Amino acid sequence: MQPEIPPDIALLPLLESGFNPAAVSHSNAVGLWQFLRGTSRLLGLKTDRWVDDRRHIERSTDAAMRHL
Repeated sequence: MQPEIPPDIALLPLLESGFNPAAVSHSNAVGLWQFLRGTSRLLGLKTDRWVDDRRHIERSTDAAMRHL
């Protein structure tokens, strides 16, 4: 069972990415939560040539909840 996202954090992806998992910022932050590659690796998200977990909704949200 996944923990609930606190209501005050639930809309943060709206500001970060417009709820677009394919969003990329000018600084190369990617996904709903706009993780940079280094931060995503520290949080256990896989980022390589074929897989970018920053774009995976469930994995990136789990990492965001641990990070926040």
